[in-house]
Amino acid sequence: MKKVIINAKRIFSEIILRKMHVVILFCIAAIYPVEASPAKAAPDSDRLNFVVIFVDDLGYADIQPFSDRYETPSLERIAREGRIYTSFYVAASSCTSSRAGLMTGCYPARVDMLCNDMQFDSPQHGVLFPGDPKGLNPDETTIAEMFRERGYATACIGKWHLGDQPLFLPTNQGFDEYFGIPFSNDMGEKMTPYHLPLPLVRNETVLQNLKSADQDLLTRQYTDYALDFIERNANRSFFLYLPHSMVHRPHHASPAFREKTGKGLYADVVAEVDWSVGQITEKLKEMGIEKNTLLLFTSDNGGPVKRGYTSNYPYSGGKAKPAEGGFRVPTIAWWPGTIPAGTRCDLMASTVDLLPTFAALSGKPYSEPADRPIDGHDLSDLFRGKLPETSVRNTFVYYTNNTEPGAPPQPKRLSAVRQGKWKYYLTPQRFRLAGSEEFLQVPAGALFDLENDVAEALDVAGEHPRIVRKMKAFAEKTSAELGDGARMGAGVRKAAYMEHALPMNAGAKPDL
Repeated sequence: MKKVIINAKRIFSEIILRKMHVVILFCIAAIYPVEASPAKAAPDSDRLNFVVIFVDDLGYADIQPFSDRYETPSLERIAREGRIYTSFYVAASSCTSSRAGLMTGCYPARVDMLCNDMQFDSPQHGVLFPGDPKGLNPDETTIAEMFRERGYATACIGKWHLGDQPLFLPTNQGFDEYFGIPFSNDMGEKMTPYHLPLPLVRNETVLQNLKSADQDLLTRQYTDYALDFIERNANRSFFLYLPHSMVHRPHHASPAFREKTGKGLYADVVAEVDWSVGQITEKLKEMGIEKNTLLLFTSDNGGPVKRGYTSNYPYSGGKAKPAEGGFRVPTIAWWPGTIPAGTRCDLMASTVDLLPTFAALSGKPYSEPADRPIDGHDLSDLFRGKLPETSVRNTFVYYTNNTEPGAPPQPKRLSAVRQGKWKYYLTPQRFRLAGSEEFLQVPAGALFDLENDVAEALDVAGEHPRIVRKMKAFAEKTSAELGDGARMGAGVRKAAYMEHALPMNAGAKPDL
């Protein structure tokens, strides 16, 4: 497989020269393209528009209607008008690998995006760092490239986290436009080894080096740019990918939302994300295209429950864990006139299914290249009227970067597998029991019946030896195909790398 190598020294020099002529703070006209916006759209195509809102670190029980822990009226409304999904999985339980799965329709292990190459003696093996030489291989077909090939306008607005080198940025991965930060919002001045400010990027140019207080406006800025994109493209088919930086730590909310909920800063941040959803749905209605748009709202992984402000109830565990609370996320689909109001889907689905599903819904099934198979299935029936009795997706695999408690992280570790209602653990785990301060100790070889025990509290391996043998065989087949720890799977395609990689804003001085 081709390994992408770029000389970043030359690129870095060019960026520095350009930055000398860039004013850090742009006026609104510079940030948003100036173009007349129609008052009411008359789309030139009957093809469906797609909006994916991908929130960072949102717990399953942090929004209505999944619980009343926090008030989220906009999300509760689109749930009443659309469909909730109770068995919807992200591709991984951490930032980078989760996004890789959504973009490619593949398990992150298949596209070599389970760990970084800049570990700095840190346990955070599972995400890319600023200046990491590794990134999503441009040879992969992304969901954005699929849409652009079909004539769609495409935009990524928010957190990218699939590589901050020029070759890996959204504009080189199928997106016409990009506005946001290239990695997590905690990767600023305190991040080893560079200690640089957090860059706010437009396409491939750093607009501003963000101070901590500047993050207060990120959710609003993303929302404003998204509204502008919808207006500018209301007369053509579009794909809008909005991966919010929030509600990832450090938490930030604009003055309009800070200290307004009375439930703490995290609740304020959730409220502003909810406001953003309401702004987008109202804009779609204003442009007259809501019945021609499928909006999907979900999270990149479960909430980090050890922090106390988030909950994944009724599932145990959370972010970075192979427990259900790390992989099952609150998901709502809204498509007025097509998805029946107030419906619920308990069938299994995943973000890795979005690429082939959206391809089919846009009018043409996805043609999988012979040399680049994907793991996603066409689940378009789950986003229409009457639900089927079963889902095409009947299996799922859980890759994480940990083994037994206290042991050093092991990148690319196959931790568990699921077939139908059965979930089988290959490695020992320790995670928090749903709705409790108690920790569960899960041994290797544990088996859980997810239909009757979503909290994974009762190991039934001893009662079902035949099922255990079946699950072991499935795990061995998965390991051979996608790898396990140090073993490279036969079906793995390598990520891309750049020589002499540097962070995007390496010429900036940190504002400490």
